[in-house]
Amino acid sequence: MKVCYKHQHLRNYLLLGISFLLMGGWRILASFDQIVSYLWLLLAAISLTHYFYSRKKAYITIKQGYLYKNLLFSPKLLLTDIKRIRKFAGDYILMTEKAQLTIDTQIIDEDSLEELECVLAQLDLEPS
Repeated sequence: MKVCYKHQHLRNYLLLGISFLLMGGWRILASFDQIVSYLWLLLAAISLTHYFYSRKKAYITIKQGYLYKNLLFSPKLLLTDIKRIRKFAGDYILMTEKAQLTIDTQIIDEDSLEELECVLAQLDLEPS
């Protein structure tokens, strides 16, 4: 199961990347400081890479009993190891004995959020 990002969230990264690309290109063509121009292009590359990666991969993947948050240094959690689910400021905080994972519900698509809540409800844990 994949928990997808909202389209608005993805579109914002695309627009940010395009804006950085235009700014860097304009600064290079107008012969401004080259170092700063290339920094704009680097920011554009980072933003566009994040956009395409986020479009291809979902925010969260639940597969074979594991919950993966598709970010660089995010832990994977075994669903049966989750001891406690805490809802704080609209976010879900999943806690195990060794790890903690925060799920930002503001950037999740509404349909995917409903599916995620169904999976979390099946764990038979009391939200706190």
